[in-house]
Amino acid sequence: MPDFVNTLLRILQSVPDTSQGIRRKLSYPHPTGAIMRNAHQTTDEMRQRAEWMVPSDDQILELLHDNQHLTPKGIEHYGGPSSGHAHDRCAVLAEYGLIERVVQGLYKLTDEGRAYLNEELDASELEPVDEAE
Repeated sequence: MPDFVNTLLRILQSVPDTSQGIRRKLSYPHPTGAIMRNAHQTTDEMRQRAEWMVPSDDQILELLHDNQHLTPKGIEHYGGPSSGHAHDRCAVLAEYGLIERVVQGLYKLTDEGRAYLNEELDASELEPVDEAE
């Protein structure tokens, strides 16, 4: 199986980058550990994080960008942090409006989350949002 994964990665990496989503998916640690996360390190350094954020928040946001809707278990499945950690961080990211809880345990990226990923938003300027709004 690892040989298949490595072959597939070589093929995907040789394809011209017409969609940043392809490159983003290649930048995450694969559940088998075959993919190293280093392609996005320079992008992450340019984003304006808030004090309440942790490094795995960017990974969670990127996974939600690439996969539309995910549960914490899905985040873990796609190479993100453990489902327990993802659950805790999703609650915080939703509190600040970077993601939205669609239904209990299912999250999606908000416009603010997209703006943050595109380096158009300084997350330190965000205030907790009231879910009743």
